[in-house]
Amino acid sequence: MAQKWKTLNSEIILRTPGVDVWRDCVELQNGNTIDYYVFEIREWASIVPITGEGKLVLVEQYRHACGGITLEFPAGLVDSRDPSPLDTAKRELLEETGYTSEDWTYLGTFQLGPSKIRNAFHLYCARNCQPAAAQNLDDTEDIRVLTVTVEEFQQLFDEGKISDVDSALGWLLCRSRGLLTVHQPS
Repeated sequence: MAQKWKTLNSEIILRTPGVDVWRDCVELQNGNTIDYYVFEIREWASIVPITGEGKLVLVEQYRHACGGITLEFPAGLVDSRDPSPLDTAKRELLEETGYTSEDWTYLGTFQLGPSKIRNAFHLYCARNCQPAAAQNLDDTEDIRVLTVTVEEFQQLFDEGKISDVDSALGWLLCRSRGLLTVHQPS
């Protein structure tokens, strides 16, 4: 059975608004000690938005870390404005796309890279999304909103044009749970 490492010392060596870097001195199962570096990223919420007509709402934006334009589902960092990740998801959907929904399904909480990254992201499906307002973007955001059919999204996915992990996972979970069909609220 795998055994937990023993943390002998832990210190933050870099603190930023979105990421902290920790250096942990740990004792391994064999008695050796090593310095192990961990990135701590703030939690975020990611949304798979589906309109009442069954189209998926995507955002296209520049992502500096990968140096390119991405096509993904809307997402945003959980912050003090929001009492819960679901509140973050609702706020980010409205801010980034102008859409709202009253039909939310929690898909789960996941870790991006548990070997080096301490974080959690929360996935939701928002069905019956409707346009409600203009975008309200942050200074660093330049987002184009587009809608695609399920078939068009599948083609984008198959062609590798959806490379964002939480978007890919959200898509697969919605497909496997039958959430992509048009649903009329009762």
